[in-house]
Amino acid sequence: MTEFERFIYNTYLRINRQSFNKPYKLRVDFSKVEGTEIETATRYLSTLFTKHRHIRIDLVFAAPYKIYPISSQYYLDYYVSQKAVKAYSIYINKLKYENPDDDEQLKFVIESYKFIKNFCIEKQIDINSYCDYNSGIVNDYIIHLKEFNVSVYSLFPFTNFEKNLWTLDKNTLKFVLSDDYVDRFYCFRNKYLESKKCKTLSELAYRKQTNT
Repeated sequence: MTEFERFIYNTYLRINRQSFNKPYKLRVDFSKVEGTEIETATRYLSTLFTKHRHIRIDLVFAAPYKIYPISSQYYLDYYVSQKAVKAYSIYINKLKYENPDDDEQLKFVIESYKFIKNFCIEKQIDINSYCDYNSGIVNDYIIHLKEFNVSVYSLFPFTNFEKNLWTLDKNTLKFVLSDDYVDRFYCFRNKYLESKKCKTLSELAYRKQTNT
C-alpha cells in the first residue's frame, strides 16, 4: 500500500473509533491487509481522492455518523458506495449553515487558513491578495467556497472580501454557489459578527497569517 492509502485507512480507523468514543491506535503494519477487501476499498478511495482533491477525507468518513443515528459501524466497503456520496453531500450542506461557534465550524476555520496559506504559497501571491486572485471565470476563493476548501467565516477578516464579492455578477455567483447560499450571505455575516468564538478565532488566524 502507498503512503496515501495508509493515510486514508488510518483516517477511517481514527474517525470510526472516535465516533463511538473509543480509543484507537493507528495501524503501522499493513502486511495483513494486502490482498484483502480492505486494500481494494482503500485503493479505490485513493483514486477517488486523488482525482477530486477538494474532497475532505475526514468528513467523508465522519458524514454517516453525523447525519444518521449511530447504531452500527460503517465499514470501508460502505465508503465506495453511492450512499457514502449522498451522506457526504448532505453533511457538507449541513455544515455550511451551522452555527459559527460550533466545534466543527471552528475546526473548519483553522483548516481554511491552512488551505489559504498553502494556496498563496503555491500561486506565489501575498495572502492579502487571496480574494483578488482569479485564474478563471470567477475569483478562485469562490471555487474554494463551493468545494468546501474554505469557510465563509474565514474570509470576513479580509478587508477586500465583501467589496470584491459584490463586484461579481450575482447570477454567476448563484450559479456557482447556489441561490440559497448567496441569498443567505448577510445571515452568515450577522452570525459571524454576533459569534462569541468564531470571529475572535478567525481574526486571530488572519493576523497571524498576515503578520498584522
